[in-house]
Amino acid sequence: MQAVVHDNRSEMAWLWRASIAETSEEKAAHLQRVLEINPNNETALASLKFAKDRSSAQAILSKANAAALAGDFDSAESLLEEVLRKSPKFEPAWILKSHLSRSFKQKAECFEKILEFNPESDTARLNLDFLRSMVETIETVEQEEQNLPQMPKETSQDANFNEEQAEEHYSFPEVEPESE
Repeated sequence: MQAVVHDNRSEMAWLWRASIAETSEEKAAHLQRVLEINPNNETALASLKFAKDRSSAQAILSKANAAALAGDFDSAESLLEEVLRKSPKFEPAWILKSHLSRSFKQKAECFEKILEFNPESDTARLNLDFLRSMVETIETVEQEEQNLPQMPKETSQDANFNEEQAEEHYSFPEVEPESE
């Protein structure tokens, strides 16, 4: 802060202020000030572009969320594709995409993608572990079902077995209504 007071044209001081800004608007204003001093400052240009892309991605993600909540999954998926084209490392978009994915495999791929660019993501790690556990459980159950003895197929004679024949083969006790 004192560097800006002493030298209002210090690029480094304004970059530092941008790095500690509490809001995206404040950060953008400080980066703009750097560019007023030096229009070719690559750090400020890249940071401002990233901030604008992030803001745009967040706005489109909000629309995708609203579409998903309204049950318009096709629109939500289309909006998510747009977000991910603009900001391929935008974790919240990958998380929403995983929720909208129709298979465990597709869901897992979304969390794997997050872990590629953010290996520290607890959300992605926990969800991926859960999905892998689910897939393993399903595969185990399917394998066990294959090992079960098969029920004999119904014959045409069984299919024609009707109520009258059932009464002949089985005796059902008469139940009298209770009197009050």
